[in-house]
Amino acid sequence: MLKTVLSLPRFAAMALWLAASVAVAAGDEPARVTLLAGADDGTGAVDGTAAAARFADIETSAMRNRAGLAVDHRGTIFVADLGNQVIRRVSPQGRVQTFAGAFGQRGAVDGEATRARFNDPAGLAIDSAGNVYVADSSNHLIRRIDAQGRVSTVAGLAGVKGFADGRGAQARFSHPQGLAFDRAGNLLITDLENHLLRRMTPEGVVTTLAGRAGLKGDQDGPRAEARLNYPMGLAIDRHGKVLVSQLYVGGIRRISGTGEVSTLKLRLAEKTWGEAVGDELGLSGANALLIDAQDRLVVAHTPGHRLRMISPSGDITNLAGQFERGRAEGLQDGPLRSARFYEPSAMAFEPSGDLLVLDTGNATLRRIKLREGMVSTVAGKARKRFYAVDSIDGRGTNASFSFQGLTHYAMASMTVDPRGTFYVAEVLGKVIRAVQPDGSVRTLAGLAGAGGAADGTGNEARFQSPVALAVWAGALYVCDSNNSALRKISLEDGKVTTFAGALGMPGHLDGALHDSRFGAPTGIAINARGEMFVSDAPSHTVRKIDAEGKVSTLAGQAGVPGEADGLGQEARFNQPGFLTLDRDGNLFVVDGRQSNRVRRVSPDGRVTTPSQTWAVPRALSQVVFRQIASLPSGDLLVVEANSQVVWRVASDGAVSLLAGMPDWPGLPRGELPGPLDHPSALVVDAPRRRVGLSSGNAVFVIDLK
Repeated sequence: MLKTVLSLPRFAAMALWLAASVAVAAGDEPARVTLLAGADDGTGAVDGTAAAARFADIETSAMRNRAGLAVDHRGTIFVADLGNQVIRRVSPQGRVQTFAGAFGQRGAVDGEATRARFNDPAGLAIDSAGNVYVADSSNHLIRRIDAQGRVSTVAGLAGVKGFADGRGAQARFSHPQGLAFDRAGNLLITDLENHLLRRMTPEGVVTTLAGRAGLKGDQDGPRAEARLNYPMGLAIDRHGKVLVSQLYVGGIRRISGTGEVSTLKLRLAEKTWGEAVGDELGLSGANALLIDAQDRLVVAHTPGHRLRMISPSGDITNLAGQFERGRAEGLQDGPLRSARFYEPSAMAFEPSGDLLVLDTGNATLRRIKLREGMVSTVAGKARKRFYAVDSIDGRGTNASFSFQGLTHYAMASMTVDPRGTFYVAEVLGKVIRAVQPDGSVRTLAGLAGAGGAADGTGNEARFQSPVALAVWAGALYVCDSNNSALRKISLEDGKVTTFAGALGMPGHLDGALHDSRFGAPTGIAINARGEMFVSDAPSHTVRKIDAEGKVSTLAGQAGVPGEADGLGQEARFNQPGFLTLDRDGNLFVVDGRQSNRVRRVSPDGRVTTPSQTWAVPRALSQVVFRQIASLPSGDLLVVEANSQVVWRVASDGAVSLLAGMPDWPGLPRGELPGPLDHPSALVVDAPRRRVGLSSGNAVFVIDLK
């Protein structure tokens, strides 16, 4: 019986997600999430046609496993959607369906398509009978999916990595990756961490064709004397020789039918940025390989974000992508040399001769019409994260936000006024935006992409790092962290003034508003009396501004980091961040250099650490808390960035899942629990029983029924 393979933290997190799903199935009315404003692009696991579909968005440079792609003789496309743990099927018309596995659920279960489970499915290959073979990498298995979608294991033992030749379950692999069939029906397999090229006969007998288990290197020679170095992709030329790419170093290797290994001698035949004609290149880090009708080798150079062509004589030319500048990553269709890719990791030829590319970092399937020299997107809708700032006013999906840049890391903060208008601070965009209940977005203050330190009205004002905000009595108060000041925005006329501290003058000084100094204010909350509480990260303190405008230190000691609980300045903080007030006047503060603790400051100034008893499903040293908010019930909502979820924490420390699927990002839609895409900002709109939330580059609303 095959077993499910899960790490303990991930198992615990998924258990909470499953418990939430069971509660909904048992009759509890689920919360629902809807898009209010911003882009509906990016990662996910959504079936549909063309741009309506979503694939996982993974940065292959951060992991060894790579996704796979294959096309059958009818033109049906199969995608190893590694980040989603499923195999997808794409019709010639661009309709995407989940063929086998279940979104976000790792395992090693054989059986009918929807019951089957995978663990990082990587390379794909299709045999003459139409069966799809899968390198189930982190299960260390070779799996087969028949035409009816039934999944079976043909070689290896689930969850057991190692090295052994043999038939079926006697064989052992260590993260198998690339797959390809030769003319005799043998399946060639790159065995990544064993540093081997393996061969499996149609009868399921696995042997080693080249390399020696566990020994990596760049040595050429006969089968057992040669060394491979993390072999990844592979292709078979018209002479039956196998070409193998390598993950880190060592270039592209050629292996004969008898296991003789040699290294391709490659020369640049076309000028590229930073490279000259005649330069010898190894193309280390290349992933997918294909052989075209002219016996040329097509290479998906994953870290280079482009595709290259190698002639039989070893001349390298440029096929598609950016070759004229140093940074080649991007997202653009069009002519070959204008097109942009982001970590392309798999390729396959269609029966028409067109080239399909799995553009993994962009979570899209792309098509290159080689005759016309044009690139288009077949399915998926990539996030526009290659623009430094994309903060455009508009309504609904016509508006855009800059919560995320080139990386997945998201930075945003939210608050809400009594009328239900959300206000969003964009750290990257350096602007404050207002989102009306109908989804209309306008820029309230600042100029998109223009940082600085200036007061003024509307776009005359400049912010350097607006990281947190709160609304009170017709004004918005902003923690302009890198300007070391609190800013005030009039909601009547958009006029921005410096409320406390001095622009560009960091320090720690209590006193009157304009005499005071802050290091870098990073969180703010305001109670019903108009008293403000501000976390000051570099001074490791929580500050208070009373209704008369006097600044004092409420808790912590300036310049002295630590973790000690205690009364007022006896307590210690370490770079406190976001904070919130509950119904009883307790202040909850995200704290810790890694933002992995939540502290409570009682109305009398006593500091405790309630998060020590929270039953979050991973070690507190591994969590990263973002924005925190309080519900009318007294429960807390906390964004946990590493797991990409929102936890609901009761007063007794019991933790339940409000939104997100732990460790599996996706486009939020419909009933919860469901996926979130790198959430950051969070606010409770208590009168309307809803929560505002940033996910991806959009603002969503969760209705709490």
